[in-house]
Amino acid sequence: MTEIYLVRHAQAEGNLYKMFQGHWDGGITKLGWKQLDDLAERFAGVQLDAVYASDLFRAMATGAAVGRSAGLKPIPVPDLREIHVGVWEGVFFADVKWTDPEMLQAFVSDPAAWQVEGSETYSIVRDRATAALIRLAEENDGRTIAAASHGVTIRSILWGILGGDLKNSAVLPIFGNTSVTHLFYENGKFTVDYMNDTSHLKADSIFPWKNSTELRAEPIDFSRDAAFYMNCYSDAWAATHAGLSGFDANAYLEAARAHQTADGHAVLVFYDRDIPAGLLDLNTRKGEGDGYGWVSFLYLTPEYRGRGCAAPVLARAIRHYDQLGRRTIRLSVNSCNEKALAFYDRLGFSERSRQRADGSTVLCLERPIREV
Repeated sequence: MTEIYLVRHAQAEGNLYKMFQGHWDGGITKLGWKQLDDLAERFAGVQLDAVYASDLFRAMATGAAVGRSAGLKPIPVPDLREIHVGVWEGVFFADVKWTDPEMLQAFVSDPAAWQVEGSETYSIVRDRATAALIRLAEENDGRTIAAASHGVTIRSILWGILGGDLKNSAVLPIFGNTSVTHLFYENGKFTVDYMNDTSHLKADSIFPWKNSTELRAEPIDFSRDAAFYMNCYSDAWAATHAGLSGFDANAYLEAARAHQTADGHAVLVFYDRDIPAGLLDLNTRKGEGDGYGWVSFLYLTPEYRGRGCAAPVLARAIRHYDQLGRRTIRLSVNSCNEKALAFYDRLGFSERSRQRADGSTVLCLERPIREV
């Protein structure tokens, strides 16, 4: 008999940014690293003989935490990878919801029937991942092993073991980050002891899920959106400077036009359906020779603040600069803006420098493009 701990990876960037990860190999978030410390504590008293993991970074990092106390490094197993989501790889949920709502609904409510161009199906994932787990179990008869994998992959494995309908989340739950599922394998069959256990997570390692509004993005059309851009910038300026003294509308608008001319995806307008809700302005020329990307302006209208929208908006910048090959991302924040500083701290930014400007202190914050 083989004892198996099947573990989902810690919170990864794609989880926080609300994007389809699939085989996209992003990093672990700041919260995710806390989760991995809690996971390592859970396994400190477990006598493991081997640790395996999907070869994607988020799973390998999770496998390393599982094997930390035992001194075991995870052995990569590509067949334990997440489902490949084809043309949805690296795409944000909000954009898919706008362009392909029927297939997005199928992914959620009828996963066994879901497939898009270039993707795997749940049944393909079930077959490849279950075969890999059987091989590992048979190679480790009489031993205790752990395997770090992914949400859809683990759910597909349990679908194969338990049968039933993938639509039934009471039988086949949505597996949480660092959740542990305990299995036994003997005489060609799996038995399930427990599933989806996250009791090891401390209070400060649990992501505060809330019903957030998902915002789609489009490149700005200045013939239509110039007034919206300036209204957003003037509101942000007034909040920071206690008024509009020193605000040069034309200068900021011309800078944004230059950013968009240099890179057609540098300035984005965010929408809740058809309602403009925010802006992102990137100066992709700045920092090009030094390997960093610069965020000139990030803004949400008051109605969309505090609704979980800001991280996915910033993620567009991180994702874009990742595609451009930049190593870090920088932006500036007034030292008095405590909410913004707390937000950027949660997303892994740290202070790089500070300077006095217009009677206040402005901080330059920086974080790696990939939190690895």
